[in-house]
Amino acid sequence: MKVKKKISSRVIYHASTLGIIEVQQVGVARLDARAFTVQLDPNGKGPGLDLGVAFHRIQAVKAFQKKSSSSSFYIVEIEYVDNSGALQSITLELRVFLRQSQALKTAKAWKQVFATLQEEAGIAPAEQPESTTESTESTESTESSEPAEAKESVESRG
Repeated sequence: MKVKKKISSRVIYHASTLGIIEVQQVGVARLDARAFTVQLDPNGKGPGLDLGVAFHRIQAVKAFQKKSSSSSFYIVEIEYVDNSGALQSITLELRVFLRQSQALKTAKAWKQVFATLQEEAGIAPAEQPESTTESTESTESTESSEPAEAKESVESRG
């Protein structure tokens, strides 16, 4: 089995600690041994974004499922330390138009690529849950058809 050392996905911006308005902007996110980058289209609903974070500044890559009454989708959240030393985060929805299982596979791939790159860089990985399910109607965790996944309660991020 070939180990992936980079990943790229079409995404929809959801939220961040960067002070950017929280409108759903479409873009592309990438992760490799050098950096995490995200480019959001400025011709869409929001102002756009061109963000690059050196790999060694990334603190965590989290992937979880978010559910509402009518749909479910997969989120990737990147936590990193900015140039001033402050912890920042950006939350992106994976745009996978195929089956839901493909979206889950893509979310897990983001975490796996990050873990592989950390290992190669000699960085000890932080303890992270396998996957978290978030409901926009309740803060209780929802059981998944995948029993091996760790579950925890998560508050709605708005």
